[in-house]
Amino acid sequence: DYETGFESCSRQEWQAWMRSGRSRLHPFVPLKEEFVGIFGREKFEKTLKQRGFTGTIPENSYVRSEKYGLHDWDFPTELWDHWMEDAKRDPRFWARLLKHILGQAPMFWRHALNAKPVFVAAVGGAERAIEEIEVRASWIYRLSELQCLEDTDDDISVPRDLFLRTPETEYLLNIGTFVHTDLDTDDTRPLLRLLGVRDKPTDSKWLLDRLRALAMAPKPPLSEIVKHYQLLDRQTENLETEAMNKLKSVFENENLILTEGREWAAAHRVFLEDNGTGVAVVNSLTKDLTLWHRIGVAEQPTTEMLLDLLKEVPLYERLSGSQLRWIKTLLKRVPEQAWANSNRWLNIEGELMEVEDFRYTLAEESLTVEQELFPEIRRETADLSFLSPDEGHFAELPSLASVIELRTEDEYELGKTSQEKPWIVAMARGLKRLRLNEEDANRMIQREADRLLTTVWQTVRGRLEIVPFIDATPVGTSRSVDAVWNGNELLVADRSEAQLAMPVVKELARPFSRQNILEAFRTCYERSQEFVTEYLEETFDLLSESEGPTLETPAPAVPYGAEDVAARSPESLPNDHMYNDPIHDIEDANGPVGIYATASPEQEKKPLMEAASERRPRHDQPTLIERFCRIHGYSQDGTSYRFSNAAGGWIEKGEWGLWDEYDSSGSLKQHYWFKEHHLEPGRPLKVPAEIWKLCDRYPETYSLVLTDNDGVPDTYNGNRLNKLVKEGKLKLHPAEYRLVIS
Repeated sequence: DYETGFESCSRQEWQAWMRSGRSRLHPFVPLKEEFVGIFGREKFEKTLKQRGFTGTIPENSYVRSEKYGLHDWDFPTELWDHWMEDAKRDPRFWARLLKHILGQAPMFWRHALNAKPVFVAAVGGAERAIEEIEVRASWIYRLSELQCLEDTDDDISVPRDLFLRTPETEYLLNIGTFVHTDLDTDDTRPLLRLLGVRDKPTDSKWLLDRLRALAMAPKPPLSEIVKHYQLLDRQTENLETEAMNKLKSVFENENLILTEGREWAAAHRVFLEDNGTGVAVVNSLTKDLTLWHRIGVAEQPTTEMLLDLLKEVPLYERLSGSQLRWIKTLLKRVPEQAWANSNRWLNIEGELMEVEDFRYTLAEESLTVEQELFPEIRRETADLSFLSPDEGHFAELPSLASVIELRTEDEYELGKTSQEKPWIVAMARGLKRLRLNEEDANRMIQREADRLLTTVWQTVRGRLEIVPFIDATPVGTSRSVDAVWNGNELLVADRSEAQLAMPVVKELARPFSRQNILEAFRTCYERSQEFVTEYLEETFDLLSESEGPTLETPAPAVPYGAEDVAARSPESLPNDHMYNDPIHDIEDANGPVGIYATASPEQEKKPLMEAASERRPRHDQPTLIERFCRIHGYSQDGTSYRFSNAAGGWIEKGEWGLWDEYDSSGSLKQHYWFKEHHLEPGRPLKVPAEIWKLCDRYPETYSLVLTDNDGVPDTYNGNRLNKLVKEGKLKLHPAEYRLVIS
């Protein structure tokens, strides 16, 4: 037994002698030569390409024949079958096999590295070698497709994913994946190269794959990204034309360039300098690399480039801050060209839309209620706020400020007297003399100036709330304001002149929709009539008093005198007021959601619960209030409108169809509005305006009680509702009118 004891030599000497080839022993299964016949040129070409041949097969001038062949080298088929079974049980089997082969003396495999292709005569089978072609032997081709080679981290890889350590790959040591040092020797390199291991970077695929992974990571390390760009920069210095073109195509079509804003962009969407446009630029840590010039990143954006980019921006989606910056810069630079040629513009929701979908425009500082408007109205309004006052007329759409009517709600108390403000009269007289080249604008300003001339200043106490309307239809939610110009009244909160300056100026300037008129109101606020007249004559092109329209002295304002109008707070409103105000329809934001409607003052007056009971037939199952009380430990107290619990608390029917919950001491805990309704896409819920306002204003004490999908009561307090609205999961929208014939 040669393996039991070593007397004449050591174990190492014995193994070295065996591997040297002088022993004539086979330390591993020997490779066998075999002939593989192939019929048909197409199949022959396919076989050679699989083995790594990339050239053209010469014509067979020796004899007309479709027969070809390969003098190949391989291990026996039954051995491959056995190895396949072993590999199923051992994930590292192929690596151990190749390591054993590489451990043999080169004479074991050196003669079996290549297969020799031949032409075969149709008759007689004579062969003629194709000297121009040399391909890998079958056993090498098989192993090259398997995970069979260990790297420096003892992980197993496909050979083509690894590098040999050479002068050309030295700069990749800290980032590339290399063959294990024990396997990378001068003797093994011929075999490793045929297996596909690279001794120099031939393409950028592996670097690109790493960049793709970094781009997908939530917080990729900047140092790693910079290192990859530096390696690509060095690699592209000697990249062949075809490989360079492929690299350009990748960067052109994939977002693999890190911008200064830490976002990822394609080559045509990023630049080296922004030229004041706000476009995305290459990260400053890598902007000096010559790589960017090689792959086609432009130095600075031209207007044509930006207009082309605008066409790639997705429509009807909320845009990022960086996108909005460069788009606004472009629209400001060439507004008419962008509107007419690109057919795209921003709405006030921060989305890009096709221009034919707009109905209104919004100019700078021309409206103060845009945040309260329903999303549909905001989407249909083109944002012109970033343009100068003399621009934006190309849109040929009515301004939102000119069509919005702000209606007040009745939760305020009028002061005892109203007054005429001399500076407002002077402003009205001056604006009536304003000379404009646009006929429509002239008519609009004349109309509003006439209204301003007869407007009285009316101080109010209490909450002054407004709801925006367009064509008698509500288009937004109510909000508190300090000033509202309603008909011929300027209703203002009980504040000081200084506190009222900004809200009054903006409100009076709103219908005129012109920045220079806004500035005029701002300058002339509470100034003398003489100052106002002189300022307008110096600032605007005015008609002379003889040319201007005839001015009539406005009738004195009718004082409200001693008659105070009682403040109408929610607590003082009767039940029959419920249908006199808008109704909110709310729904899950995945469907057509949130509706806001108004009803006629002459409509039927019915309590909410009574109206609801008429619309929904009563079944034998417990009502929603009964199910809610049962879950929370309340039982019916002998009547249908009161429930009590063991701790002494109770729930009873209150005003407006609300149910009120009290603790044992009699303190009010919560108001509930019940509705047998499950919020889901396609099923809007009508909520009376007063109920919605109470939930919004007092979120801790007012709640809606609806149902989940199984009919179990589901409580939405004001805080939950407001959170859903802010997150965009619950929205409010215009609904229908109720018409009642008298």
